[in-house]
Amino acid sequence: MCQTGGTTGGNGGCREVEIDQVFLGDCDDDSNVTVDEIVSLVAIALAARPASDCQLGDGNADQVVTVDEVTIAVTNALDGCVAATRYPDLVPLSANENCRNGCGPYSIELCVANAGDVTVHGFAVSLTNRDGGMQSEIFEDDLGAAEDVCFEVPYRLPPSSEGVLTLTVDSGDARQETNEDNNTLQFPQPNPTGCDIICTPTPEPTG
Repeated sequence: MCQTGGTTGGNGGCREVEIDQVFLGDCDDDSNVTVDEIVSLVAIALAARPASDCQLGDGNADQVVTVDEVTIAVTNALDGCVAATRYPDLVPLSANENCRNGCGPYSIELCVANAGDVTVHGFAVSLTNRDGGMQSEIFEDDLGAAEDVCFEVPYRLPPSSEGVLTLTVDSGDARQETNEDNNTLQFPQPNPTGCDIICTPTPEPTG
């Protein structure tokens, strides 16, 4: 399975997640916002420089520096660094079919990371195919900041003509997140017939 900060192979999709806690506008991560860093942020906001020149000035990691983000950085420069408002950030890491030996329900193992800075108290996930099929599940436990979790859900979707599924975390947009654009992951449609899940009952002795 995927772990936070890394990737893994296998039949399912995987995503790499990097978790960092920073002060907005502190381009060199030294807990101090300088005039030079403000100048860099203004240039990025005006599209004169790429956002990669000051990744720690892009508070929501959308590759754009806004006026609001520059304003927070200026405040940090004048008053000393104050941590920006923190939210969870739910990111799907992987989805892998779970083949059980012998007789058992067919399921999928879903792995999700919280790449944000605060604990999230439960969240919804959904699986959808391109034919309009969907199933929804609820993960009810807490998931702390910079943690990931894997859990099994039963697989109930019918086969899709295009063979691709989409995993969405926080599928109902119930949680405010640092980044609302990294909640989906596509992966190949599982093939239950490829797993050894057929149970052959042992014949009763006769005579």
